Amino acid sequence: MVEPLIDGVSKVFSQDGEWLSSKQYEGSVDMTVFHPPESMIDGRASWLVKDSNRKPFLLSATDIPRERPLVIKALLKSEWIKSGDLAIPVDQILIEEKEVLSLYLPKGNYILKSETWSGEQTVFREDVTIE
Repeated sequence: MVEPLIDGVSKVFSQDGEWLSSKQYEGSVDMTVFHPPESMIDGRASWLVKDSNRKPFLLSATDIPRERPLVIKALLKSEWIKSGDLAIPVDQILIEEKEVLSLYLPKGNYILKSETWSGEQTVFREDVTIE
């Protein structure tokens, strides 16, 4: 419904001073950011790959746990130390098969966590630096 209104640029909408949210999330979020249809580059969203402030970090198949499906999360190390499991990932990726893709990260120090389908979370790397 909003696709004709977003003209290729992500937007939020308000009505009578209140942010609008999609019906699907109404009552559980403050607002919804409506994005244009996304194109993919090597399995990742084009906006992420094209962001000049982010650098690709190729995940090594030998580094990550073998269980599938698996979500790999990159967390700023300082935020993880401060907030633990409440830290918000800077990037995350779902790995369903054997494929290994890149995370796209801005400059900083990161830890990498895995999360299994059952919700088990494990820090498997504490020393990722993007310069």
